[in-house]
Amino acid sequence: MPVGRIEYLFLGPMTFREYLLAHGQDRLLGLIDNFAWNDTFPEAAHEKLLAAMREFFVVGGMPEAVRKSVEGPGLAKVLDVQASICETYQDDFAKYARDSQLAILQNLFRHVPVNAGAKVKYSRIDAHRPARQVREAVDLLVKAGVFYRATHSDASGLPLNAGADPRLFKLYFLDVGLQNFLCGTKYIAPEAIRTMDFINKGTVAEQFVAQHLHFGGRVNCTPELFYWLREGKTGNAEVDFLAADANGVLPIEVKAGQSGALKSLHQFVLRKKSTRAVRYDLNPPSRHRVAVSADRGTASPAWTSP
Repeated sequence: MPVGRIEYLFLGPMTFREYLLAHGQDRLLGLIDNFAWNDTFPEAAHEKLLAAMREFFVVGGMPEAVRKSVEGPGLAKVLDVQASICETYQDDFAKYARDSQLAILQNLFRHVPVNAGAKVKYSRIDAHRPARQVREAVDLLVKAGVFYRATHSDASGLPLNAGADPRLFKLYFLDVGLQNFLCGTKYIAPEAIRTMDFINKGTVAEQFVAQHLHFGGRVNCTPELFYWLREGKTGNAEVDFLAADANGVLPIEVKAGQSGALKSLHQFVLRKKSTRAVRYDLNPPSRHRVAVSADRGTASPAWTSP
């Protein structure tokens, strides 16, 4: 590899913004671009964006699938593209994996879409294989870009990688549309997409945010994802994602609905003395101050809820 002669660009699935652009939703994009935190986002536009997001959950960001969704009508051609992609990946396992790895790779490919965002335990992936073999298979698919790894960081400061523990991590799939395809959306009627309450909506919401955060940094650097986990005798606390900017560490919590408990985020804010936090949910974007209290301290972060 000639040093200095190669420029690296890390590409991921199309973003939700690019999906809207492909579907000619310039007006909605204009509202997003011109939104200021002191503004009230139009309710009608918010509902349209939620409907488009639900469709994106099924179509995903694979370019050919998005192109077929633009051509329409219906999802039949989109599902054909997703089926082809998923079958091709699994066929490639047999080409490049050793015999001992093949079954583990196939198990992983089925396991991660259903369990995206859960702390990885090798025994849950394949109870009959040594942990070392499962770990090697995980590393292989992460390097291939089929999975994204979110690594625990103690988040004591920047950089996040300095406080990372590679033994504690979560996995996310390549694309939310492919994830839902492997979970069974191929059996759902297209007209039900906008109204159906998916039983895996929490996992899907995390996947959606994960793939956008994963490729949200510098395009010429290997993408990274981090989260925070505190394991205790009486219970665990977990913040879904951690981001970093010029002002420090930013904890991010994802909710699939309009409400939900934020106990873990409160614990993080108090322990790390954070003054900012982000909650992604189905409410219109807003920013407000919330007082967080506990037996050992108080804090008042400025919550942002995009």
